[in-house]
Amino acid sequence: MEENKDYRVHRSGDLSEGYKLQVEHTVSCENTDISALIAQGAETVQAMRQDSIEGEKKAYDIVVAAAKQWEQQAAATQRLDRALAYLRTPEVKHTGNCWQPFSNKKDWMVDLCQYFGQKKSKDYAAFLSSSSSFCCGVK
Repeated sequence: MEENKDYRVHRSGDLSEGYKLQVEHTVSCENTDISALIAQGAETVQAMRQDSIEGEKKAYDIVVAAAKQWEQQAAATQRLDRALAYLRTPEVKHTGNCWQPFSNKKDWMVDLCQYFGQKKSKDYAAFLSSSSSFCCGVK
């Protein structure tokens, strides 16, 4: 919380790269001297309030425009993350549909995905992008 002469501000936010941007600001103006405003009368203060609201709306529009820019950048980050996840995925070794021991010599595996014999194939990439990519433990 930050305290200024006439008001207090609480700021919080969160950034999860490629996923979420959250910004929250609250202003509290409880113990401030309003005597100069009171002396100006209700109509003048109402006009000043309307001008202040217009200024808030302009500031808000700037923040919304910045958030839209972040959205585009986050989408680019998400695409890069997906590409890196794909590139870092080890190639599936085909077992010829025979049970074979894993490298730990305790567990067994069978590869039923003959259609996706090569990791780098176009069909395999489409398969990884689909919601039904469950074959051979690939998710």
